[in-house]
Amino acid sequence: MLPPKLKSASSHLEGFGRAYATILFSRHRISGALFFLATLAYPNIGLAGLLAAVVASITATQLRLPNLDGGLHVFNSLLVGLSLGAVYQLDAYLALLIAISAAFAVFVTAATANVLWRLGALPALSVPFVMVAVAAALAAKGYGNLELYLAPYLPREDWFGAVLDRFFISLGAVYFSTHPAAGLLLFLGIVWQSRYAALLCICGYAVGRLVFDLLSGSSYDAIADWNAFNYALTAIALGGIFCIPSVGAFALAMIGAACSAFLTASMQSLFLLHQLPVMAFPFLFTTLTFLFALSLRSAPGKPWLVLTNPATPEVNYERARLAQARSGGLNSVPLHAPFFGTWNVYQGFNGPHTHQGLWQHALDFFISHDGRSFEDKGAALTDYHCFALPVVSPAYGRVVRIRQNIPDNAPGEVNVQYNWGNFVLLRLENGLHVLIAHLLQNSIKVNEGDYVYPGTPLGACGNSGRSPQPHVHMQLQRDARLGRPTLPFHLANVIHFQSGESGRFCLATLPKEGDSIRAADRDPRLANPLHLPVGRTLTYRVEDSHRGTRQITFRVELTLFGRFRLVCNGGASCAIQETDYVLACFDRTGPREPALALWMLAVGLTPFSAQADRWSDAPAADLLPLSPMQRLVMHGLFPLGAGLDSEYQRTWDKAHSVWRQRANHVLKIGPLNWQAATEADLCPDVGFRRLALRCGTREIEATLTDVGLSEDAGVPEKRQSLEDAAPGLTHTRDNANP
Repeated sequence: MLPPKLKSASSHLEGFGRAYATILFSRHRISGALFFLATLAYPNIGLAGLLAAVVASITATQLRLPNLDGGLHVFNSLLVGLSLGAVYQLDAYLALLIAISAAFAVFVTAATANVLWRLGALPALSVPFVMVAVAAALAAKGYGNLELYLAPYLPREDWFGAVLDRFFISLGAVYFSTHPAAGLLLFLGIVWQSRYAALLCICGYAVGRLVFDLLSGSSYDAIADWNAFNYALTAIALGGIFCIPSVGAFALAMIGAACSAFLTASMQSLFLLHQLPVMAFPFLFTTLTFLFALSLRSAPGKPWLVLTNPATPEVNYERARLAQARSGGLNSVPLHAPFFGTWNVYQGFNGPHTHQGLWQHALDFFISHDGRSFEDKGAALTDYHCFALPVVSPAYGRVVRIRQNIPDNAPGEVNVQYNWGNFVLLRLENGLHVLIAHLLQNSIKVNEGDYVYPGTPLGACGNSGRSPQPHVHMQLQRDARLGRPTLPFHLANVIHFQSGESGRFCLATLPKEGDSIRAADRDPRLANPLHLPVGRTLTYRVEDSHRGTRQITFRVELTLFGRFRLVCNGGASCAIQETDYVLACFDRTGPREPALALWMLAVGLTPFSAQADRWSDAPAADLLPLSPMQRLVMHGLFPLGAGLDSEYQRTWDKAHSVWRQRANHVLKIGPLNWQAATEADLCPDVGFRRLALRCGTREIEATLTDVGLSEDAGVPEKRQSLEDAAPGLTHTRDNANP
């Protein structure tokens, strides 16, 4: 662990690097270094920006603003310094003006970011820079004794030809370094961080430039080049940073680039009256307007927004791909099974009886034994297996409407006057509503206004309303009016039985008619050893056939946004999420660490249900220890990333008192079929004590040697050997099968 002073210095350097990188939506230190070098294409500009960054960093530190290493409070000040250095020669007066402006920009950034977040989780972007830069430029003009520098009009050599030079000059203007070499460094930094962002940059610039030339026909070529970065930035922001990459998002990005060019053409003459460039006004106005408008949609849809935790297009795409694979669709709402035990699906989505048209998203449940839902002749309601069985809440929410005075129909009869019969209507925390209908008369156990959670008893299965035989109807709708159109949902944390197959644990599934569903239980003997509190450390001895033997320590940290991450001592990390039913890993960042990839493949998605002996997942294919050639092929065919077909099986090893969790991971690329196999031994006392992976000639095995709780967790660090944590673990014990 670094001493406090070194840790503070490291935080400042990290903040500096990210401040330079953040201007072009990057977080990578190498990109930040390239961007810093780009500002030095004109030393006057680079030094002015560096001075502003230093002042901003000191100001933010003294104010004890959070997340200093993220660069948020520095990059707007940096831009202010760069803008002044691009117009005026650096001297004592300009240095003073830069220092004041940089410090002021820190306050404006903190305030603006808070206001825009409250407005609709909108990003501040470079709004504070524009506000302060205009004020600083007008103040400099009022002084009148500053010597002009005017970077846009400095002589330049022909580097790459007219077309490429104009593109790189425009890109360099992001940092006010209007030189082809500076623009090239910036473009390389973008490519290093995201190939898709580089594509958006090129296409956005081309579309914007075409629209600008058609609308403006400006003779001010230098000024036109100076302002053209707005088109590229708008395309990158809308096409991949704040939207999940898709065909729709790409189209939105190109429309945004065209609108940004339109604003540039209309504003350029106005700003030239004050001898000012339009700076980032077109980019900011277009991007924030588009994002705010999309956030006001009545229902989420394509293009999907990413406002709370934006990242590179590749990361956004991977998060969305994995979320869709694990959660049943980006516009689908998870609901729990509204019953105990195993029930059958009587009618599914687009069912043949009543689930049609606007009401297609609904599920009907009943119980069937040997193909029959009743005993004897089914003449009495009590003959039906599900009649009068408990019905429970499928979600967290509040009861907003109930009805329980409708008599139950005799088998085969229906009540079309009160289609829904006796029902409970819940309002979820997201504002949507769940209807549970056809309940038993006078069986409802909740009142309007009650707050319920998954498993709260609501009533009993009946045969009221439009119901020819006892069953439970569940649907999702937007408001509290009965008969409203239904919305997509899926069942979460269930054992799904399909015809001819044994049960499979599903974190998310949409059963069809004839399938059977059982709510997954939570076994504390699986859940407790996998609980990972903040500060937990896990030390493994890693034996790698390609890298030899070494020691790796995983440590659980809590981020500013409340997310738990498993961090390696080499800096690589992944997000971990622990629910009542699963431990899930996702979102790997940092350098490639084979031990972390092994953990994410072997542990990736681990259910806490003892009934879960089979399940599937789709972790990132990039986790496989592929050769450079294989990785080149994969990234060439799947530039935004791909997922693996991973099948897991878990059995209880009574002889060694561990669960054996094995998985096969397959990536199919045409005729190619790359595979890997993982194993994980889960001990009820300490969690995963052994992990192993085999992929081609590569073999990696990790053995747990220490568990502990670090000092940063707020308690004295505790470390213990594996034998101390679980005495006798290495010996055979004859425990009962859980």
